Amino acid sequence: MKIKFVVDSTCDVPKELVEKYNIAVVPLTVQWMGETFRDGVDMTSDEFYDKLVKVDDHPKTSQPPVGEFYEVYKRALEEGYEKIISIHITSGFSGTCQSAETAAEMVERDKVEIIDSKSACMGAGWLVIKGIEAMEKGLDFSGIIAEIKKAIETTRVVIYLDTLEYAIRGGRISKLKGIVGSLLNVKPVIYFEDGMVKEYTKSRGKNKAIESFIDAFEKLFGVDQNKPIRIALAYGTDKEYAQEVLEKLKEKYNVQQGYIFQTGIAIAVHGGPNLLAACGTW
Repeated sequence: MKIKFVVDSTCDVPKELVEKYNIAVVPLTVQWMGETFRDGVDMTSDEFYDKLVKVDDHPKTSQPPVGEFYEVYKRALEEGYEKIISIHITSGFSGTCQSAETAAEMVERDKVEIIDSKSACMGAGWLVIKGIEAMEKGLDFSGIIAEIKKAIETTRVVIYLDTLEYAIRGGRISKLKGIVGSLLNVKPVIYFEDGMVKEYTKSRGKNKAIESFIDAFEKLFGVDQNKPIRIALAYGTDKEYAQEVLEKLKEKYNVQQGYIFQTGIAIAVHGGPNLLAACGTW
């Protein structure tokens, strides 16, 4: 069976996999300084971060238009794909799944499977990878979907925020909470659970926050040295530091596969240039 995988630009699927499996990436849109551009298409992450720290105007993100999904689904079916698996950022954070659902109704609905990752970043990306692995094992369509849904329960994203400034400016948390955090030098560690963002710890200073960040898979999800885990570590601007943190994760856990990558613009809008996101699956 010929299956087309579709993701949105927040999923951070490795470029080599996007190219190898012809995965369609539908970009979220970003409104900034009076202009609208597509995440990952009209501006690179480096260009974005460079401007983000220099201007007062804060960018806003929005889900892809229904028409973007419609064109992708329509083209895939015209190209002979028998089924489409469309995996997206949690519906608790974005209306992207709803745009995809609406577009699916405009084509042959029974051929499109919309999956809410209940996560973001490579948390969603791991679902794509596990779907591809299931496909390559020869599983039928229902078996592939079952493997992806099973993976939702064993995939987690933990995020370190160096500052609350960008989450405040992006409208994700209250201004009062952000001001308190700024005054106390609080560095939050947050995580996704059932599609919603929850707070794990608030630490004064970076070192303690990173300790919590590294411990989170054990303390929150029961991952230890006996449980093989695959970790993708997303960073904003500091690749070298991300590599250091990945090595610490490898020291603590039984990491079978680990790599780092620069996160896309839509995630960075709310996390800022110094964010770290550990996306683990087991």
